[in-house]
Amino acid sequence: PYGDSLKHTLYSTSKSFTSTAIGFLVSEKKITVQDKVISFFPDKVPDTISDYLKELTVQNLLTMSVGHEKDPSGVIPPQNDWTKAFLATPIVNKPGSQFLYNSMATYMLSAIVQKVSGEKVIDYLEPRLFKPLGITNKDWETNGQDINTGGWGLRLSTRDMAKFGLLFLNKGKWNGKQILPAAWIEEASTAHIKQKPDATAEELASSEWLQGYGYQFWRSRYNSYRADGAFGQYILVLPELDAVIAINCETPDMQNEINLVWQYLKPAMGPKALPADPKALQALATEASQLKVNPRQLKINANQSKVNPNQSNVNPNQSEVNPNQSKVKTDQLKGDPTAKPAGIKFANKTFTLNDNQNKLLSVNFNTTEKGLAVSILSETGKSDLMFGDHNWLAGSTGIKGPSLTSHAVNSLQGLAPFKIAGEYSWIDDNTLELFIQYTESAHRWNWTCHFDAQGIKIERKSSFANFKEVKVDETITGK
Repeated sequence: PYGDSLKHTLYSTSKSFTSTAIGFLVSEKKITVQDKVISFFPDKVPDTISDYLKELTVQNLLTMSVGHEKDPSGVIPPQNDWTKAFLATPIVNKPGSQFLYNSMATYMLSAIVQKVSGEKVIDYLEPRLFKPLGITNKDWETNGQDINTGGWGLRLSTRDMAKFGLLFLNKGKWNGKQILPAAWIEEASTAHIKQKPDATAEELASSEWLQGYGYQFWRSRYNSYRADGAFGQYILVLPELDAVIAINCETPDMQNEINLVWQYLKPAMGPKALPADPKALQALATEASQLKVNPRQLKINANQSKVNPNQSNVNPNQSEVNPNQSKVKTDQLKGDPTAKPAGIKFANKTFTLNDNQNKLLSVNFNTTEKGLAVSILSETGKSDLMFGDHNWLAGSTGIKGPSLTSHAVNSLQGLAPFKIAGEYSWIDDNTLELFIQYTESAHRWNWTCHFDAQGIKIERKSSFANFKEVKVDETITGK
C-alpha cells in the first residue's frame, strides 16, 4: 500500500543529515570539528569534569569515538535532560581511540546545531539543504527539550533520500551550484576510524559494518559509503559507478539486503547509459505499479529476530491507496447477524478494553459496503479505520505504530495523524485478523481478535515481533 510520494521513517539514516548540518556550521565558520563539546554547554556539565570529558571534541561525536563503555541511549531516562545526562555519563576510554556506536552522540550534534544556530536541525537545514533540493515533505522527532533527536526520527520519501545521496555523489553540487563544500563531502565520507582494527580478511569480505566509519556515514565495500538505518533504510553512494541507491525496507538481515545490491544491481551498471527503450520502461512502470504487500504472506516468524545491533536507535487522505477498490464479500459481512463467520454477531458491539501499552480504551466492529469498519477509542482520540477484504483501504490514526524508539516518552510526538492502510481476514468462525500497515513507516500491527462469550482477546504483534530488545507486543482483553 506504499507510494513514491510518501515519507518514511529513516531511523539512523537521520544521522547523516545531522552530520551535514554540522558541515554547514563548519563551512560558515561558526564551529570547527576540534571544538570541545563542553564549550557549548557550560551550564550542563557535571560538578566534576573528567580529563576525558574535557578532551571530547565534535569530531569524536561525529566518528562515534566518544569513549563510553556502552551506548548510553538505552540507559538515559527519556524524560531527563539528555544533554546533561550525556555529559554525566562516564567516559572510560580516551576519546578518539575506539569506535562504539552511540546514538546519543548524534543527539549531542543536534543539540550543538541548535545551541549555535538557535534553530532545530530540521529548520537550520531548510534554506541550506532541503529547499535547494526541493525536499518539502519531511518531519523530525524531537525530545522533551524540543531538540531534534538527531540520531533517528527524520522522515523523508525514498526519492528525497536519493536526492541527498546525489548531492554527495556530485561533491556537494546541485544543479551546478555548490550547496555544500566538496572538502566537507570528502571529509565526511572518509573512514576516520575502524570498527574492528584487527578484523580478518574473511570478516572484511563479508561485513558491511567493518569497512570504517566517517562522519555519521558508514564505509561500504567497493569503495562506496552509505547512510544507514535500522531494518534496512539505505542511501548508498557508489562513486566509481556514478550511482546512488536509496532503499526503504523492513528486514531482519540488513547484510543480505545490501548483498542483493552487490549481486544484482552492481553488475548491471555499465560505464554508459543504456539506450532509450520506451517500451521496456513502460513495462517496468506497469510492473512496479502493480506490486502489493500481501499480509497473508507476511506472518511473523522466529527468524525475524536479528536487526544489526549497530543500527539500534537509542528509536488521512492517501492517494496511493484507492479506498474504492475493495470488492467486499457483502453476503458474508451483512444481513443475518448469525451468518458465518460467527464472529460477525459481534458487529456494532463496543468492547471496553483493559489497561494496555497504547492506552486503547475501547474497540467497535461494524460492516459497510466498502469493508470492515473498526472504531478505536484511545487517550489520543477516536480513530475510525477501514479494512478491506483482500484489499488495502486507506486511513489515518492518532495511535502510534510500532517503533524501535517506542520507549521514548516523546517518540513521534507531534507527528500524528499517522497514515495507515488496513486489510482483514477471518481465520476461523470466531477469529479475525487485522493488518494495520503504517505507510510512513516500515512497520505494521497485526491484531488477532478472538471472540467468545466472555468478550474479546486481542493478540497485538508488531511486524518485528521477535526483535528481542524491544517489547512492543501484548495481549489485550475486553468485554
